[in-house]
Amino acid sequence: MRSFILLLFLSLCSCQSIPHFGAQRMDNPPTKIREIDKIRILEAYKMVGTLFEICAGEWKIDEKHRGTTATPKKRLSKCPQVWETWLKPPYPILLIDDDFEFLLNHPQPDDSFNAFYDDEDFGHVYFRKRVLPKNLVASYPAVSNITTIVIGRRENTSKKSSTTWALTLIHEHIHQIQFEHPGYYSHLEALKLYKKNKGSKWILNHPFPYNDLMTEKLMEKLGNKLLASITKKDKKLFYEYMDLKRGLTKLLHKDDLEYLKFQTWQEGIARYFEIIAAGLLKSHYKPSSDFKALPDYEALAQVHKAYLKEIGILLRNPDLKTFKRVTFYAFGAAEGLALHNIHPHWSNFYFDYYFDLDGLANRMEMFKFEQ
Repeated sequence: MRSFILLLFLSLCSCQSIPHFGAQRMDNPPTKIREIDKIRILEAYKMVGTLFEICAGEWKIDEKHRGTTATPKKRLSKCPQVWETWLKPPYPILLIDDDFEFLLNHPQPDDSFNAFYDDEDFGHVYFRKRVLPKNLVASYPAVSNITTIVIGRRENTSKKSSTTWALTLIHEHIHQIQFEHPGYYSHLEALKLYKKNKGSKWILNHPFPYNDLMTEKLMEKLGNKLLASITKKDKKLFYEYMDLKRGLTKLLHKDDLEYLKFQTWQEGIARYFEIIAAGLLKSHYKPSSDFKALPDYEALAQVHKAYLKEIGILLRNPDLKTFKRVTFYAFGAAEGLALHNIHPHWSNFYFDYYFDLDGLANRMEMFKFEQ
């Protein structure tokens, strides 16, 4: 039996797109989403529904204390108000199986999806022969120029458990929020890197000086200072890190610095949200019996601990030559966690500072909060 939270989320998420001209309804389709993948997707939806329920309770507390003399710590919830928008569906998903691709919750399927079947949970499920790599995990305007989560089955990706795979859908949804936000593409096109490369391949392939020894040494100092700030939840240490970070302007070319800032803002903050979500859910969330019975199920507390450990390893010893841009994801996630410790509602200002967490951090420094 579906939980109330999941049923509510599905009712909001199911956009029930009107079949495009020529799309054929099939009562006996040649393929369907595997049951194990349905369980995983439904669990991700349930996780988001639970996050929304947790935050709704926190927002009521915020409202109760607004205008009172309550201390900042009592008045500020763990959930910024902007998350009310960030958590809302729909969540268009393109699931890549071995031979077929399935499109869920998409308002405008294109002509490549010429058949669909009706599913009791997802409504219209469109499908086509596979054209994308089975191991792909990304969000981009994949169908009808609408940002879509494109993801392979857990078994075909680098995700080690069904739990981390489900949380990845939340991570990728943050990319949907980023890419669909008014002004994202105009700010992207304004970057010098975009103008020089006339496209987006630079996002993956920019020739950052990963092999430069001086840069790696400074990144190691930065990483250890940042790790100490989030471990000790120390605002002073974080702004010492920010001061030290200015040394990168002397070492890096402007294009390389722009690239680092872009990756920390975009990929790093999606990773931050994934970690924060796991942290909030680990003590408030009860997995469904179907999900918990999966052979690759992993408890959220264990996943959250592993996420933090991974961030710690990349900060303590940022091996740029090996991990390249992935190192910047860890720095961005850690900066998000440090900002969360300083001011839990910092992400309300996120889109005021496109590709510039440094500027956002400087703004947060003006706020006076208890340590």
